[in-house]
Amino acid sequence: YKKAPMSAIADAAGISKPLLFHYFHNKKELYFFLFDLLVQQTDDYLKEGGCYETLDFFELFKSVTQTKVQLARLNPDWLAFSLKTYYEQDPEIMPELAQRMKQVKAKQVQLMDKLDMSCFRPDIDFQLMYKDMTWAAQGYLWEHVQRGSVDPEIIEAEFNQLIDFWKSLYLRKE
Repeated sequence: YKKAPMSAIADAAGISKPLLFHYFHNKKELYFFLFDLLVQQTDDYLKEGGCYETLDFFELFKSVTQTKVQLARLNPDWLAFSLKTYYEQDPEIMPELAQRMKQVKAKQVQLMDKLDMSCFRPDIDFQLMYKDMTWAAQGYLWEHVQRGSVDPEIIEAEFNQLIDFWKSLYLRKE
């Protein structure tokens, strides 16, 4: 948040800084407009992809990944922004961002609550497994963003390998 000057944003958008301030009265307003747009686009793509219909955890994880990849294809900066918002610590926006993130998390919990957990090994702590997978996924994506190598096809292929690996670890053996 702090490292994004409005003049650089206006230049990247090909508009004047005063015009940017005409539409967004301040940087905070622009930030939350973009955040809300990101959440809405993600939700729309998840709905279109049938993510809210599945009962399979790994299918959901795969669908969410494919959604992020589709959005990254449309706008490569989307992925970096989504990761940075997750870890944003600027005191100017933290209270409002925390509220919005709480709403996003509530939707995630709602999705998770309807999943079929009977396929997992009985000794698995699902919350710990989910946290581990989320951290791994975020770290993996962050590494690509930091290197400037956000290739959606590579990300999708490697994520599918990761999901297969996680399945071999966490699912019941038949």
